[in-house]
Amino acid sequence: MRKVSRLFLIAFLLQSISAIAGDTLILEESTLYKEYVLEQNYIDVILDKEGKYTFPDIQNHPFHDKLQIINNNQDRSATYWIRFRIKNQSREDRGYLFETYSANTENLELYVPLNDNKYIVKHAGELLPFSKREYLNKNIAFDLPVGKFNETKTYYVKVKSNNFTGFDFRIKSNNYFVYYSANEYFLLGSFYGMLVLMAIYNILLSLTSRKKVYLYYVLYVLSGILFTLAEDRVGLQYLWPSHPELNPLIGFYSPVLLMIAYSVYSLSFLELGKYFKTLNKFVISTVVACLILYLTQLWFPAMIAIREVFFIPFLLIYIVAIYTLIKGRKSSRYFIIGSSFILVSVAIIVLRLNLILEPNFLTVYSLYYGLVAEIMVFSLALADRMRLLNKEKEDSQNEIIRQLEEKKILQEKINRELEEKNLLKEKVNRELEQKVRERTIQLTSKNQQLEEANQKLKELTEQVNEMNVKLDLHNWKLVKDVKEAIKARIFDKKVSFEDFSTIFPNENSCYQFLEDLKWGEHFECRKCKNAKYINSKNPFLRKCTKCGYAESVTAYTIFHGVRFPINKAFYLFYITCNNDTSHTIEELCNLLSISKNTCWSFKNKVKDKLEAFQKKSKKYEEKNWEKMIVDI
Repeated sequence: MRKVSRLFLIAFLLQSISAIAGDTLILEESTLYKEYVLEQNYIDVILDKEGKYTFPDIQNHPFHDKLQIINNNQDRSATYWIRFRIKNQSREDRGYLFETYSANTENLELYVPLNDNKYIVKHAGELLPFSKREYLNKNIAFDLPVGKFNETKTYYVKVKSNNFTGFDFRIKSNNYFVYYSANEYFLLGSFYGMLVLMAIYNILLSLTSRKKVYLYYVLYVLSGILFTLAEDRVGLQYLWPSHPELNPLIGFYSPVLLMIAYSVYSLSFLELGKYFKTLNKFVISTVVACLILYLTQLWFPAMIAIREVFFIPFLLIYIVAIYTLIKGRKSSRYFIIGSSFILVSVAIIVLRLNLILEPNFLTVYSLYYGLVAEIMVFSLALADRMRLLNKEKEDSQNEIIRQLEEKKILQEKINRELEEKNLLKEKVNRELEQKVRERTIQLTSKNQQLEEANQKLKELTEQVNEMNVKLDLHNWKLVKDVKEAIKARIFDKKVSFEDFSTIFPNENSCYQFLEDLKWGEHFECRKCKNAKYINSKNPFLRKCTKCGYAESVTAYTIFHGVRFPINKAFYLFYITCNNDTSHTIEELCNLLSISKNTCWSFKNKVKDKLEAFQKKSKKYEEKNWEKMIVDI
């Protein structure tokens, strides 16, 4: 497993600095079912950063520059040369194997000495097709000739890999290799068989119950299968043996799928979106952030340490599940138990890598045992969750039945009361009908009297309406005569501002008056002489239908651009044209509520226009003031 290999390498590096030369491994008698671990005291390591050494160079190298610590990380761009010695002190004639548990090593070469002091090279690695391996086993293994009794031989291993690779080398007898492999494949087959059965079982449950949580659980199981197939190289052996390049690719992306599937299943199972919405958003945000950090390795390969974020969502969801249990979600208990198996298995791996626990079948595959236990407990958790849901459903149904029975009793009581009320109602209705008939006779008589009174009132109303119509007509004529009289006074002689305001009370009346003077019924465009126009949003602006020229009612008049109310400007124009000197400038300012400069400027403007007009026309004396508006 990749992470296991990396941690093993770090532990090895920290403890191997003090060694000067590797010890010789002694093969003893009775090694039929025994393996030898090439621990740090048995091997010498040379770090070839530039990859310049050849095998003859390594043979003559003194191996005094031992492997150095490289910032707690393996230098993946370098080549490693490992040397170890084996002395055969077993008189039993049996074969031995050289095996490495670092199955993710991309390229590995084993140099085996021959009797004439020459070496043969055996090649293997993760990127080679599986069929080219000397032993068709998920681990890399070679035949290892160990020589005669009391003979010592020196072996060399060349490792070049872009993956983190530990130097976890084993020397095994053929008998032990077969025994170990058979047990290993049996347990792995049981492991995958249980996972597949759990996936199929929950697929059937998802189809029958229509619950999405079962489907999410199936996706999590399948992601776990894919993850372990890439980690233990069983997938490389059985599923894609001719395409070894798929294994590192699947090994990189399968943790992402496992993390996403686990998160989706956990959120659905714990129902965080329903009961803990804020916590649900926080978990989703954390998973997305971890996913982005994990995928940064695609662009920044040096950030390999970021792969550890893969475990953060698992730990976070475990803590969240404990929180939901504290808050009363009983269905979380089995979920917590199942997740605890994974945490325990990870703890065993850490203890083994720190040499606190001895590497063996139980400690090496502790993650697999934890995953199986977790998945089985998760199945119990789903069953427990469904049991709690069914119990809640049953309790709800019982409560509904109880409420329905209470409603039935209440309804029967209401029906009895309604029957009593209906009898009483019938009695009251009979009495009311009798009284209604009597009252109807009285009302009929009264209605006849009212009709006669209404007829007389109608005749009087018609007479009053006729009188009102005549009176309204008389009043209208009277008001009209008064306005015409005031208007005649305005046009013939000087009047006060109050009288003037009765004819021009506001700006619209002035604009209407200007429109009648300027255009009347005959409009003519000043640009193209067109006689047709359209009105715009401004009622006192006409737009030519031909050239589009728009002209306002004040354009080309003395009132164009006036910045105070036009009805006041009208009055100033009126008294100026009639030479009214009864008001001083100060009195006009107070009367019209405008500034002295405004009043004075406008009067002078009118006077200038009148003087200019007098010089051009001799008929000024015959003009009325209102006609002067358009002329000047």
